[in-house]
Amino acid sequence: MEDRLCASSSESSIQIKTGIDIVCIKDIQEMIDAPIGVWLTEREWKDTIALAHETHRLQRLAGKFACKEAILKVLESSISETELVDIEVLHNSSGKPIVFLQGSALSYWMKIAAIHLDVSISHEKDFAVAIAVAMCWKDCKI
Repeated sequence: MEDRLCASSSESSIQIKTGIDIVCIKDIQEMIDAPIGVWLTEREWKDTIALAHETHRLQRLAGKFACKEAILKVLESSISETELVDIEVLHNSSGKPIVFLQGSALSYWMKIAAIHLDVSISHEKDFAVAIAVAMCWKDCKI
């Protein structure tokens, strides 16, 4: 018997999918003037402009974008296949990001048989980073 196990191929009926993304906050300034509905929903925009300081607004926008990109990786999708506005990143009263999926993003969610998603966003100086982790049923045919 061998004293090792391939930990990447579990026999569990649950699979964990992860995605991570990092965004330069300066790059997000070019996207601020995009109309609502291009990559931000109206609720996401309101969530952002509620912040008093412009630096905090830029950080939040960069975090939302990074979060959407991380979620796309979990969904095994891409920007060309999923509308960014189909992934809505808001914040609860304690500041934790919460995610709503619809349209094309919801279709990919069902395709990977996901049952739970957790995300975290952080920013420091010039960068925002986000991670997304989903629990999925393994080899589920829908």
